[in-house]
Amino acid sequence: MSGRSDRPPVQPGRLPGEHGPTIGQSAITFVDFLEHFCGRSVDRSPGGDTTSCTWPIGAGHIVRVTPHMHLLGQAMTIVLDPGTPQAQTLLNDTSYNFDYQRSFTLPKPVATKPGDSVQVTCTYNPSCARSSRS
Repeated sequence: MSGRSDRPPVQPGRLPGEHGPTIGQSAITFVDFLEHFCGRSVDRSPGGDTTSCTWPIGAGHIVRVTPHMHLLGQAMTIVLDPGTPQAQTLLNDTSYNFDYQRSFTLPKPVATKPGDSVQVTCTYNPSCARSSRS
């Protein structure tokens, strides 16, 4: 591996092709962490406005879920054991609003066991970045 990235260079504080207020290095570092956590290369992150991440969880109970996507967030879905006959949608927030963030208490606690997984799918509206920078 040459260390060369096919991803456009991101100058700390700037989104590719954008002008105006900057994003901090910590935001870039966090995005890179999420890509790594989700098993993807930061050099080949998925394109588009929607992304998903699935990870294992242990035994316990899920009683509440809280979507959090910052200003660009538009929608979030959380599914327990995606792609299995036991798949259960825990959250389908299609109208996420940064200014009205809230938690959703499930009607009843959902038991989880070793081997279960959770998939979080987020949809973003990149035009919000441009409009918030004007």
